[in-house]
Amino acid sequence: MHSPDQDRPSGDAEDARGAAREAAAGRWFGVLAMLYVGFIAAATLSVGTGEVSLSKGLRKLAQFHLALTSQVETMHDLRDIATNILLFMPLGALMAARLGRTRLRWKSWWLTLGVFVSLAVEIAQAFTDRSPDPVDLVTNGGGYVLGFLLVWGAVRRFDFDPALILGLSRAEADATVRTLRGALFIYVCGYMVLLLVPFDLTVSLTRIHAKLLATGQEPRILLDPLYHLRAGDDGVLDLLYATIGIMPAAALKAHIDARRGRASLAAVLWLCTVLATSLELAQVFIVSRTVDIANVVLAPLGALLGWALARGWERLRGMPLVKDESTTRIRVYALVLVALGYVVILAVLAWAPYRFETDLDVVVRKLREDSNWVPFRLHFEQHSLPAIRDLLEETAQFVPLGLIIHLLAVQLGLARRKVLILLLAAGTSAVVDAGLELSQGFCIGRVVDITDVIVAAVGGLVGAALLALLVERRRDHSAPPSGPD
Repeated sequence: MHSPDQDRPSGDAEDARGAAREAAAGRWFGVLAMLYVGFIAAATLSVGTGEVSLSKGLRKLAQFHLALTSQVETMHDLRDIATNILLFMPLGALMAARLGRTRLRWKSWWLTLGVFVSLAVEIAQAFTDRSPDPVDLVTNGGGYVLGFLLVWGAVRRFDFDPALILGLSRAEADATVRTLRGALFIYVCGYMVLLLVPFDLTVSLTRIHAKLLATGQEPRILLDPLYHLRAGDDGVLDLLYATIGIMPAAALKAHIDARRGRASLAAVLWLCTVLATSLELAQVFIVSRTVDIANVVLAPLGALLGWALARGWERLRGMPLVKDESTTRIRVYALVLVALGYVVILAVLAWAPYRFETDLDVVVRKLREDSNWVPFRLHFEQHSLPAIRDLLEETAQFVPLGLIIHLLAVQLGLARRKVLILLLAAGTSAVVDAGLELSQGFCIGRVVDITDVIVAAVGGLVGAALLALLVERRRDHSAPPSGPD
């Protein structure tokens, strides 16, 4: 009699497939590590205008031990220390991921690879217009070890599976949750390192009090959440980075909760607020860092945005967060979220460098006198390559929006009305860009141009048409060949 257990793969066969998947993931992470080493070389071996020669490079190497003595006796540039640690952390994480769960050990000669890579970089720098630095050797190696140990800790504590990140492992529910928890651990620790380097700690109440009463150009403890709004473009970018920095932690936490069947916004808000508050309190004891209350205030906003992105992604993948929710409704909801997110990206690009005019009389005068309401007038007057490039870039920016509108129209039952879909894509793109153009009236240094609205409509039309062509080609290839009866 045939037993159902005979159809199941044996334990040895399953272990063999798991080992093969882990080996494949290791090869991919090895390739990524080599590419990252190339990035490090490109970033650190740039040659300037100084004199470069073989004899000069050998002389630099001969004086390396002298540089070691002088650097230890003096305080090195804290910015260089922080940069070196952060530069080599991803390399250590990639090498640990390459080893995989079965071969990863914290007592391994792979842990010293960062020192050898850093040594090779420092030797190569001797033959450029830069000089080898022993402090760089130590801090580069330290960053590599830190990244390596972060992944090791995630594997040992949370059973983090690097192969699952690349989609090369079986995505079982429990394994996915454990890997997401490990990824959250790695990101939170990496984010902490980013905000706390170069770890120049102090417990001296005198120095902490001096930070509070700093009289330089920028205070060391910012208790005014609106300080950055009065600091110009750099201040606005600081607020943007603070919001973006908390979003991945919120998205990972939301994914974990969704996989467990409890999509709680309150838990995400609590995690991100506690994380931001803890990091700002820790920076009180870092001499070279600035404590900023605005980061705590913006943490709930970053948490909300990260949670919304995770929720939209889960819906896009067809994972209903509410029972009896139709697949069509899920996809419509997800596509609307994607469209709104892309419009936000377009707004961020359109409003740069984020200097705004608050006087309505000035804005009205700008719209009436300094704006272009004649299509293509400015571009035809210039007759230059930058003018053509500007038209192409504006068109390309709205191609993705046209694709999204086409997908949304299909989900709403308009698949057969192709002309209507093209009109909807072009019209929606034109309306979105019209709003962005009018908003640029409030942006100092930006010009309102009706040409951009027309070009945006063309971009949306192109995006919708491209998707229509791809769908038709797929249908033609998937259709069975007709043969004789």
